[in-house]
This record gives sequence, C-alpha cells and structure tokens, in this order.
Amino acid sequence: MFIRNAPELIESTNIKTYACGSPNLKQFLEDNGVMPIYRYIHNLSQKTVWIYVQCNDLSKLLTEWSKNKPS
Repeated sequence: MFIRNAPELIESTNIKTYACGSPNLKQFLEDNGVMPIYRYIHNLSQKTVWIYVQCNDLSKLLTEWSKNKPS
C-alpha cells in the first residue's frame, strides 16, 4: 500500500527515507517484510524508484543485501 501524499508528508515531518532503484533489491526487501511507502518514475532514466522509511529492519536488510547481493 502506498501513501499518496508521501512526498508532502516526508517534507513536512523530516522523515528519513531510502530511495531504491533496483527491482531486485525491492523484491528482496518485500520478501523480508519491508514495503515501500511511495514510488515514482525518475525523470531522466525513466526507471521506477521506490521510497522506504528508514528503520532498523531496513538497515539490517540493506547490510545483508550488500554482503550477499547477487552479482
């Protein structure tokens, strides 16, 4: 489920976020229970970017991903 006004909410509350442009990483995060709050299409690359709220679970999964990511 996405938050429709996420950009405004993030800006007004100073919530720390993580932007993910990798479909493989996005799938890994979702498989481990961390869901994005928002997504958009990057203007220059035309690729989808998913936005996550930074939290301990996300940090641990990003560390795990960087140690074990597929090549």
